[in-house]
Amino acid sequence: LLGCFDAIGDLKRKILDLMAKGDLDRATKFIEFYEKFYNSVNPLSYYKFVAGLRQNVDISRKSLEELKKLIIFSKVFKNL
Repeated sequence: LLGCFDAIGDLKRKILDLMAKGDLDRATKFIEFYEKFYNSVNPLSYYKFVAGLRQNVDISRKSLEELKKLIIFSKVFKNL
């Protein structure tokens, strides 16, 4: 499970890279995938049995919310 949340961190880096390049459509698709991936892995989280898992889940959720905000701001500024 910890490896799954490491993969989420890699997705975040890919999304930020796409946003930096101005490819907001692909970044949006990756964010949608990130959210689906997070939602499919999170129910499997056995916090009591895997040390550090709760922290990884919380960090992943916070990162997802931050990316959603960034993509919205990026789209707004692109249209100005």
